[in-house]
Amino acid sequence: MLTIPDYRLRLPGPTAVPERIRQATALPVLSHRGAEFKAILAECRQRLKPIFGTAHDVLTFAGSGTAMMEAALVNILSPGDAVLIVIAGQFGERFVSIAKAFGAQVDTIDVEWGGALDAQRVAERLKHRAYRAVVMVHNESSTGVAYDVAAVGAVVQDTPTLLVVDSVSGLAGIEMRMDAWGADIVVSASQKSLMCPPGLGFAAMSAKAWKVIDRDGRVPSFFADFRRARASLDKDGTPFTPPVTLVYGLLEALRMIDEEGLANVLKRHDRLASALRAGVQALGLELYNQPNTSSATVVAMKVPRGLEGGTIVQHMRERYRTVIAGARHPSQTGKVIRIGTMGTIGETDIITDLRHLEATLNDLGRPAPAPHAGVRAALDALAVSA
Repeated sequence: MLTIPDYRLRLPGPTAVPERIRQATALPVLSHRGAEFKAILAECRQRLKPIFGTAHDVLTFAGSGTAMMEAALVNILSPGDAVLIVIAGQFGERFVSIAKAFGAQVDTIDVEWGGALDAQRVAERLKHRAYRAVVMVHNESSTGVAYDVAAVGAVVQDTPTLLVVDSVSGLAGIEMRMDAWGADIVVSASQKSLMCPPGLGFAAMSAKAWKVIDRDGRVPSFFADFRRARASLDKDGTPFTPPVTLVYGLLEALRMIDEEGLANVLKRHDRLASALRAGVQALGLELYNQPNTSSATVVAMKVPRGLEGGTIVQHMRERYRTVIAGARHPSQTGKVIRIGTMGTIGETDIITDLRHLEATLNDLGRPAPAPHAGVRAALDALAVSA
């Protein structure tokens, strides 16, 4: 029998899956073409719309967040099309790799990792070249930074250029108002703030995007073809066999979000991330990002001088059974650690994170400025924001 280690999963995804959702995924498999499963899928689609902030249909695929990043581009690109990609972390870089694989001409706007994006940089670039799309990441989990989609959308909205947004680590933890902000394609996945196991991907498209998707001469695609998936919506289904039990889990997750209230879910994420940041700084650690760009779903911090990030991550796992993340790029190796603040977490999770982080730092010869400094700061922040 498979033995699963007993630890606290505190990564920036995949996240711990609540018991209600785990139980849902253990239900008997239904016919994916039967009326019962079609009803489940249709309910998921309706419940996803307000989370995306769209009146448009949300397509569901079997696949990871990267699969959806690829799908977003393959459905709009023709060979030789120019795209402008914002690189502010690892996932911006991944978009560049995907676009180049499909023969796109790639220009970039390079943002210092952990820094802010000035939307006027996008506006200036659009004056000098016609782009098929501006591509950006809503929430860079590699840096702990959330970016202003609305500001970029305002620049792109009245041009022929599409705005493509990766919100894999943002959706359901950070507000997304796709329609109001002028985003044309937003993609996400199941394993982060949606609290589900990995394996489901989502995409929503504007009417402007569909005009591009429906044209001839696109890069060839089959499984990821949005047109094929849209045609299946008329039958309340998917073009290919979906991961049926993961869809059960998704529906349970969406019902949990509705029970708490989406506004309350977003507020909870922001409140807990703020408390964790306060605690981390009280321990004498510096945040990796600028304060006004902080993500509500992941806190990234610089490793204190004299220590190594991988050592901290390993010690927390082996000694305190808490699994956090290290760096996501060679330039960060040993210099950054990250803790997820997404999904079904509460105040106790944040306090425990700080207890284990402080104990780890102490074990490694870097004691806190004062005993329990991190926990005290987090409790103060939680009290103020209650």
